[in-house]
Amino acid sequence: MTPFAFIEHLEKIPYLFSLFLPVALFFFAGLGLAWLFWYRHARRLGAALLEHDKLSADFTDVCESDYDLSARFKELFGKHKKQWNQKLSESKNEIVKLNKDLSSGGGSQLKGKFTSLQATLGKRDQELSALKVDFANLEKSSATKQTQSGQNEGTNPAELTRLRDELSALKVSQKGTKDQLARATADLAKERSKKPTPSGSASFFVNTEAVEDQALGYLYPSKPDQVDDLTKIKGISYALEPRINDFGIYQYKQIALWSQANRDAFSARINTKGCAKDEQWVNQAVDLHRQHHRENLTPLVNIYQNPEMESSDVSAAAPVVKSEPHPPRPVARTSGLPREFDGQPIRVDHKLGVLFTEKPTKIDDLKRIKGVAGVLEARLHKFGLYRFKQIEIWTDEQVAEFSEQLSFPGRIERDEWVKQATAFHAEKYGQS
Repeated sequence: MTPFAFIEHLEKIPYLFSLFLPVALFFFAGLGLAWLFWYRHARRLGAALLEHDKLSADFTDVCESDYDLSARFKELFGKHKKQWNQKLSESKNEIVKLNKDLSSGGGSQLKGKFTSLQATLGKRDQELSALKVDFANLEKSSATKQTQSGQNEGTNPAELTRLRDELSALKVSQKGTKDQLARATADLAKERSKKPTPSGSASFFVNTEAVEDQALGYLYPSKPDQVDDLTKIKGISYALEPRINDFGIYQYKQIALWSQANRDAFSARINTKGCAKDEQWVNQAVDLHRQHHRENLTPLVNIYQNPEMESSDVSAAAPVVKSEPHPPRPVARTSGLPREFDGQPIRVDHKLGVLFTEKPTKIDDLKRIKGVAGVLEARLHKFGLYRFKQIEIWTDEQVAEFSEQLSFPGRIERDEWVKQATAFHAEKYGQS
């Protein structure tokens, strides 16, 4: 290659740069934009994955809670079934006895009192008649003697005065006896017309227009004055509530007192394919009724019934009764705390009890308490709850406050957290 040819090739280099430089700039610019879009997409994908993990954890907690609730209801049903059947039998025997007494002429006590008063009144009437005859004879004798002698020496004024006083007293006594007889007659008539006090589910619909339907339970023929928001029950939407109202169901207690047959019949009527069972309408209605009306109901059936059980066993469940109140616990203490809290980083909150201000070295496994899953235990740790003893010394006010804070109304009382915590503390540390 000659020098001139080499120089000629060198002169072409700027021209080649002028051709490929824009292409290179566009290429790198496109590469940078592609990387930017990819980075933004990667961040969104990461956030979506985190949200998915969180929702998965929440779903797992809900499933565990449902399983715990199922196990709890199975335990309660097995524990109280015999007692409910016994109470039902006693109530039926009492009603039969009362109806028999009333149909045979009233209560034996009132009937005996009525007969006694009648006998007393007859005896007083006889005494009064005899006294009137004696008094008339005495006045007649006195008048005859006064006519014959013109003086009162023949009469006995003291005897006459005594008889008059006795006659007046007897009249007053007779009036009192007649009044007692009238009251006894009215009481006996009232007792005869008295109807037996309703028991079971009927006792919750006394003085209402609700009528019992064999398939769907108690229904209202028209909208009552007191109406509950049924959409608060999970599974009942705003579109489904009017359909439920059309059947005559407006209140939580109507659903809370469903039997298994009522629930299945209603599911078939509205074609919900078991939603009433799977979504626990009965138990949700029990909790909502207690929360809004301060009245405890016990479901007629266990919705987690063992399939091996006969349907007749379920239909023979006990009538609805109010649950016994929990025994009062001590007032919250701000001093004199258990010795195990000595020297610990704690604070005393009158609403939440004893709380740790930082994570202690000794921590109890709160998940052993039935109803406390892994996610719920983490929430309790955020409040400063790490030990069984903190839950054991809760007061009723602190239980209610934690129920509200955890958004689980009635769960702490239903699962008996305080009782469980007391047992686990004694098991781990011995009685203190």
